[in-house]
Amino acid sequence: MSAPLPPLRFGPFVLDAAAGRLLRDDAPVALQPKVFALLCALAGHPGRLIAKATLLQQVWPAQVVSDAVVKTAINQLRIALGDDPSQPRYVETVPRRGYRFIAGIEGATAAPPAWVQPAGDRLVGRQAALDALHAAWQQAREGTAQLVFVIGEAGIGKTTLIDHFARHAGAALVARGQCVEQGGQDEPHMPILEALNGLCRSHPGAVPQIRRIAPTWLAQMPWHASEAERLALRQEIDGVGPGRVLREFREMLDRLAEPQPILLVLEDLQWSDLPSLQLIEHLASRRERARWMLVASLRPADAQGRPTAVADLHARLRLRGLARGLELTAFSAGEVAEYLAGRYARQPPSTHLAQRLHAQTGGLPLYLATWLDAADREHADTPDGPVGHPPDAFAEPPARLAQGLAHLIERQLELLEPEDQSLLEAASVLGVEFWSQPLASMLERSRLSVRAQIDRLARQGQWLVPLAVERLADDSFDARHAFRHALHRHVLYQRLGAARRAELHRRAAQGLEAMAPLGLPVAAAELAEHHERSHDATAAIR
Repeated sequence: MSAPLPPLRFGPFVLDAAAGRLLRDDAPVALQPKVFALLCALAGHPGRLIAKATLLQQVWPAQVVSDAVVKTAINQLRIALGDDPSQPRYVETVPRRGYRFIAGIEGATAAPPAWVQPAGDRLVGRQAALDALHAAWQQAREGTAQLVFVIGEAGIGKTTLIDHFARHAGAALVARGQCVEQGGQDEPHMPILEALNGLCRSHPGAVPQIRRIAPTWLAQMPWHASEAERLALRQEIDGVGPGRVLREFREMLDRLAEPQPILLVLEDLQWSDLPSLQLIEHLASRRERARWMLVASLRPADAQGRPTAVADLHARLRLRGLARGLELTAFSAGEVAEYLAGRYARQPPSTHLAQRLHAQTGGLPLYLATWLDAADREHADTPDGPVGHPPDAFAEPPARLAQGLAHLIERQLELLEPEDQSLLEAASVLGVEFWSQPLASMLERSRLSVRAQIDRLARQGQWLVPLAVERLADDSFDARHAFRHALHRHVLYQRLGAARRAELHRRAAQGLEAMAPLGLPVAAAELAEHHERSHDATAAIR
């Protein structure tokens, strides 16, 4: 356990963490226990930005609470300190990121931060997630086993985050397993066996311990045993049930981690076999002291937006306070600008470029990087190469998206029901943003059925996001939605055949013209474009 803070003096206050009290001019200040713990967490690192996720892990460990509880506790702390949030003297809010203790500390040296992102190896937009991972790792090193789920859609940067964390965690023993999508019956415990096999290869000294503690697991990796040992193992484990397999792995993991903590990483757990998920739940449910940490990445839902088995496991464990969840989000426009500044250091990008690229890629790291890779290749013949090329030239879509990225989006689309594919293709003709009533007219379907389908796709969160609702002149309502990523719309539009594309543009023009009298905002240029792409020049000129 870390040592308590020495008494800290700031302004008229003295914070004595060891005694559990806050004094103002030698008079005690009443604070709720969690608010006091929050003050200790902030004052212990003056001047350092501390993310909300880090505060949640430190002050509310093993509890399922929302970010709102931090804001409430901060408000209570400010009331106790007499701090004005508009002109703070003690606690500063950094919007969307966290809080910073800004008062000067007198008479004592505050504890240094536990971990700081290296200047030469920084991740954009992931400071809070890294803080949470390193805080959990510190607890694992001190003897409290940790289970952390890293959650996000494909391309959000889960692997990049985990790789960065593993590089700087300082773990002597790292075991990694990768789940893969399979059409047939999975072999039980595939990702865990892969991780254990890698551990045996990098640390051969672990094999005798595994032989002694977990023979059922060594028997599944016969290449680590001699022929005589393999025969003995078969006889020893004959008739062993699945319960012993679980108990052996937990005991083995605990023993291997005694001299040095173990970091176990399992990626793409949404494709895991059920026995592996049962083993993870068994590991999480045990309360004995252990020095290991399991980090598992997963997508929150399948292609149809249904929760996966591992998502159900994650929800159960979090409700019981047995696991933590880090949900990664796409880059903001500001984080896109930060990414561009790091990538094109010789020529800082404009804010306008960052905003346009954010609109085109939705801030998804994979899409952003692939977009820029394609743009770099197109401008590779410039005198200074792509790094020296004016970054603003990259704001327009590259002539061809990288084949791998387009294939990835196509593959995700093919997992959708045919009716959902047809609706999204028709919506792509209307643009990145669209109203539901013209779309219903294009599809020659009822407004209610189309709205219900759009709402279902929006709830899934992978393809569409809601924007606005507008009341029309006939007292009805229409909803405006947008593609979650402009590149989704681009791929959907490109996959349309020439004849069907022209027909859909004709229907789009008719649908928009029919809705204009009801007050739906329709621009003349938008109508003209639809007529032009439906090969009706007369209507376009009109």
